[in-house]
Parts: sequence; C-alpha cells; structure tokens
Amino acid sequence: MQGILAVRHGLPITGHLARVITPLPGLDDTSQALELQQSFLIRIIVSNRAFLDTATFKVTIQSHCIELQSSSRPFKSSATTLLPRSGTMYEDWFAAMAKDPDMPTPEEVNVIKEFIDGKMTADAAAKQCTSRISLEETNPDPTLIWSLLEDLAVEFFETQDKVVELLTAIKRLPDPIRNGKEHRINSQKTFSDLGYFRADFGDYFRGLKFADPESFHYGSNVPVITSWARVNAFSARLTTNLVQDLRIYALETIADALDEKNLKESRTREFFLPAAANQIIFASYPLWNLRNDAEAKERMDAALEWNGWKTAFEGLAENAEVSSETQALLRQAVVAMETVAKDPKRDDWQGKLEAYAAQYGASLEAAREP
Repeated sequence: MQGILAVRHGLPITGHLARVITPLPGLDDTSQALELQQSFLIRIIVSNRAFLDTATFKVTIQSHCIELQSSSRPFKSSATTLLPRSGTMYEDWFAAMAKDPDMPTPEEVNVIKEFIDGKMTADAAAKQCTSRISLEETNPDPTLIWSLLEDLAVEFFETQDKVVELLTAIKRLPDPIRNGKEHRINSQKTFSDLGYFRADFGDYFRGLKFADPESFHYGSNVPVITSWARVNAFSARLTTNLVQDLRIYALETIADALDEKNLKESRTREFFLPAAANQIIFASYPLWNLRNDAEAKERMDAALEWNGWKTAFEGLAENAEVSSETQALLRQAVVAMETVAKDPKRDDWQGKLEAYAAQYGASLEAAREP
C-alpha cells in the first residue's frame, strides 16, 4: 500500500514509513481508516495542526492513526491536495446545509459539493451556483454562498484550497446589471469584488475569536479552539491568493498571540498561538510585503514587526510551557519566515496585488485600516 503526502511550503519528505494522524470524516477507528486506504489511491493532507519530525518522518495531526508506505525516494510537494470524499459526517453536513433556509438553495449547495468532490471545474461551479442570483434576483445577494463557504472551510479544513479556488472563479464572473449599472452591495460589485464578503467574514472571524474556546460554534462539530486556528489559516489563504486582502486580521491575531497577558495563561496561549502561526505559515509572503505598502508603513514598522515576530516565535517554540503541538506549528512559522527572507522574489506579491487591483478596480483595504 502506497501513500503520498502533500506538505505545505514544499518541505522535503524523507524516510519510508509515515505514521499519519489525520481527521478523516466518518471514520471511527484505525481499521476503518486502513480499509479506506486500501480501497482508494489517495493523497493525505497535512493539516493545520501538523508537524514534521524529519529524523523519524512522523507526521502528527489530531486523530485516527494510519500507517502508509511512502515512495522510496524523498520528494517535495508545494500544495495540499484534497482527500476523496467518504464518510457520513461530510455527507450529513452537506445534506443539512441543503435543508437550511439560511443557506443557498439545495441545487446551489449540491453544485458546490460536486466541485469540492472534483466532479466539475471551478468556473462551471461558479457559474452554476450563482446563476439564479445573477439572473433572477432583483437585488442580487450572494451572501448565503459566502456563509456556506466560510462554514465549509472551517468545518472541513482540507477543503480550504478548493474553497479559495471557487471564490477566485466567482470573482471572474460578469457582475449582474441592474438599471443599466453593475449591481453593488455596500459599494462593492457583486462578484468581482465579492460584495459584502469582507464584512460577512469579519463577523464570522470575530464571532470565533470571542467565543468560549471549549464550546462548539454555530452548531459546528469542531471545537472553537480548532475552528479559530482554521479560520486564521483560511484568512491567510484568501490573502495569499488575492481573493481578499485580509492582512488586518493577521496583524490582529499575531498581536493577540504575543500579548503578555495572553501568554501568561495556558488557555489563551494555546488559543492564540496556533492561529498566529497559521497566519504566517499560509500568508508569509503577503505579511513580508507589508514593508512595501506605503500606507501600512505609516502605522507600523513592518521590518521591526517581522523580526520581532520571528524572535518571539523562536523563543516560544522552545518554551516548555507551550504544548508540543503548538511548538511544532511555531517552528513551521519560523521556517516560513526564513524561507521568505531568503527568496529573491519575495517582493513580487505586492506587485501582483496592485496589478490585480488595477485590473479589477478593487481597493487595497487590508493592513490600512485603523
């Protein structure tokens, strides 16, 4: 039995036997998980709470122990890959969303599921899940789609790359025309600006931040402490892929994580540090490029912040009061920061952002808000 591991940031994989702990929807024990591996050629995702011990090649995440024989030579992967879908939790979640009056129509929910399952392209899914909104609604409003995609990205972490891909495709759609003009929501164009997405995401983000870490948010099956780490990874991915510039949330999370009063207590320390690490792991290039943003420089010394973050993360990664799982994430963040600093193309992201904004007329919002 052979397995392939997709690892963030192209970290090298070495060794021959991988012991993987991963949240596989609907699987309750190791034997079921192993049976699934034998039935499907799959790629296992290294999730947001994973780490690599390169000496023994052990990958640890959350639950379900699976042993896989890896390829006989070291290899690299620069992107995570979606798991084939199986399991009642995943299926039941989509079934519940299709019945929820506060979510898109059942047909639209099914289109999104078909895309996540790899049964249609992002462009086809984007067109189909928004066609009713575009053609039939007097005041086109895609916010229910935004809500579904936010929930999906947090409930099933491994779908985040696909959710980002779908949102990118939606941004390419022509905006609905009403009264001879492109329809807008809060001055933002319906699709090309993802009208009201930023505000909707902000409500979701802060709802998790101020919730009880041990509770379950909005009927989710995922504890708030895990959802908070995941929503920060999602925010970072949206920024890196130019879906929305959400660096303001990254700065907020990192500041909270390094706040002395939060570091003093285990509960807050373990809540904020993994989230902050995820922001840097998944948005290291956009965060580096704060130094190239003239307006951001007016309110922060980006270079000093970057060096301060790195020093703090290095120290916390060796702090015995920090859990081993969080220490591992912090080490990943430090590696990401070191990788960016050495990359001769590290400044390219800002240029891409400005070119995108010029092409689509989008505003440069993040990291400039008070």
